Amino acid sequence: SGHRFTCALTGYRLTTATGFNLLEAAHIKPHAQHGPDTPDNGLALTPTAHALFDAHLWSISPDLRIVVARDAFEESSVSLESLASSFSPFSLKALHGKPLHLPGPLRPNPDYLSYHLHYLKGA
Repeated sequence: SGHRFTCALTGYRLTTATGFNLLEAAHIKPHAQHGPDTPDNGLALTPTAHALFDAHLWSISPDLRIVVARDAFEESSVSLESLASSFSPFSLKALHGKPLHLPGPLRPNPDYLSYHLHYLKGA
């Protein structure tokens, strides 16, 4: 895969000997808005990251940084004290401003990114 089986939002990567792939192909500009099925209109995302992207709770800046609609939602996670010390809880808000995880050669089309960013919640 051109995305090297890595979630563009979280950097999470999981590979198995059987070829199981957790990631989904997310359209940046949706089909309903005439977005094409091309590599530059797609991101590899975990199902949660994909749902949050489609809900316009996060998007991508022109310099390929994560933009989070921080005032559009509340979030919480399980207390760290009750978990193993190696566990890192997911926080969408904490990803704001971080670089997108794009380990392969593929890069999103700037026009599709601009389209998606325009619909960011609260923007």
